[in-house]
Order: sequence, then structure tokens, then C-alpha cells
Amino acid sequence: EDGRPTPGPAFARQFRCAGMGNSDSHAAFVDGVKRLLVEDVPDDDREFWFALFTAPVSIEDVFEIIGPDHVRQLRRKRPRNLQVFLRRIVGTMSDVCRAADEGVIPSPLATAANTVIRLLTRIVPFLLEEPEDPVVHDILWRSGGHRASPAAGGEFGEPVLDHLLEDRSDCVQDAEAATAPVAPAA
Repeated sequence: EDGRPTPGPAFARQFRCAGMGNSDSHAAFVDGVKRLLVEDVPDDDREFWFALFTAPVSIEDVFEIIGPDHVRQLRRKRPRNLQVFLRRIVGTMSDVCRAADEGVIPSPLATAANTVIRLLTRIVPFLLEEPEDPVVHDILWRSGGHRASPAAGGEFGEPVLDHLLEDRSDCVQDAEAATAPVAPAA
């Protein structure tokens, strides 16, 4: 076609990482990545996002499964998926911070925290490789995010980076407050 990689049977075979653990989790993660690359994934598909983010994947697995060309393909062919993906990552990070505020982070949410950080570590460098890319600029910096057409509307509200930075700042402040030494009573 246009020379860009697309997932297929070789894609799935290529990413059978021995150290990943549960093969069902691995398959769900690989299938989730493939789905992001080839079809529109709605923001409200909770089952999809839960399966993708709670798969116990190592950083090595993420780097093997998601290649640079996959990130570029997502940016070029499925910018809406990229936008939803980033917003779901930010939402998951917010959920982790809220759970931490309440005390104990449930195991699936702890796994999701690791997974989304690993995903960000993998994809962000490729999002920033073309500083003038209007799609990435809109997704990260523009209120309403990226719109495929002027009629698409700005249903996403604030830019992704605003939420990411605000939530991380709040989480860090909460962690600092929780670990700050307590002054002795007078």
C-alpha cells in the first residue's frame, strides 16, 4: 500500500514475548494495539481500555510490541485514536492518584499505572519528533483537541497536556504531603 507497517498475522507472531506472563494478557495487549492501528476505538469502550491497560507488560514488552512506525502510523492514519488513547492514559493516571489519596491502590489499577507509564515512555518521543506536526499540536495543546473536520466539535475540553501536567502535579504534591515530616506538638 503506502509502505507503512500494518498489523497482520506476522505482527502477532513477532510479539510473543517469553517474559510477559499470562498469554491471554499478552494476546489482549497485542490485539488492543492492533485494533488501535486499524479501526476506530471509542472512548467509552471500557472493556477494551481495561484489557489494554491492565495487561501485565514489562517495558521491554511495550518496546517490542509498539514499534516507532506503529506510533507514526497511529499519528498519521488514526489521529482520533491517538487522542483518545492519550486521554485514556491521562484518565487512568488520575484514577491512580485518586486511589492513592484513599489509601491502597487495587492491584489492577497498580498494573494499569505501570502500563500507562510504559506506554507514555514509548510513544511520546515519536509524537515530539516533528515539532510542527499540526495533529500532535492540536491533540496536546489545543482546547478540544484534534478535529478531523471543522464540524467535529471540541468534545474533549482542555488539552491533553494540561490534564497530564495538572494531574501529575497534584499527585506529586499529595505524595510530598504524605511523606513530609510532622512537626512535634508544642
